[in-house]
Amino acid sequence: MWEPVGVTTGGTVVLYVVIPEVLLSVETCLVFDLTPQPPLIVRVTSATPISLLYLGSLVASYHVLEVLLA
Repeated sequence: MWEPVGVTTGGTVVLYVVIPEVLLSVETCLVFDLTPQPPLIVRVTSATPISLLYLGSLVASYHVLEVLLA
């Protein structure tokens, strides 16, 4: 079982993950609401920027909350 070590937690939640998760949810909803019933190729290519936004925001959030403010 995975356990957070050396990072700030709020209960059992790692705090630097919360903001990227919210952004992931919002962007996913926006992309799929703006493109109703898209062809498969549009859905697949839409997943790439969503994944990159999540990764980038996860790294930025970790850096700000665990490195700069720690």
